Amino acid sequence: MIEKGVYSRLSTDSTLTAIVGTKIFAGRIEQEVSPPFVMFWRVSGSRPDSLTGHNGMTRANIQVDCFATTYGQIKAINDAVRLRLDGFKGTMGTEEAKACRMTGEREYYDQEAELFISSLDFSIWYVETTS
Repeated sequence: MIEKGVYSRLSTDSTLTAIVGTKIFAGRIEQEVSPPFVMFWRVSGSRPDSLTGHNGMTRANIQVDCFATTYGQIKAINDAVRLRLDGFKGTMGTEEAKACRMTGEREYYDQEAELFISSLDFSIWYVETTS
């Protein structure tokens, strides 16, 4: 499961964990968490076939949402996430990532929550394990 690999890549980055600590979540957050924190999930993907059927290559589109109380903090989190994932090739959890590219970036300020929020989109091509 590529999500475990994404979590591993993010949670072992010293620059990112210096800002958010252990507050990196896959999917939804179970409890109320104070910022800064990072949350991600797989928003879509595909398993393209070749003429002989599925060849094991899989694409996952991962959205990483970052939350912070200051603009400087959100920019630092964005940079840490981008540098950790964009361009990565290699083992990602139990999967072999062939390409990881950032495909989009958005940021805004939520006045009601008083939070800076950014979303970073990544497309990850990997060889899916069968076990």
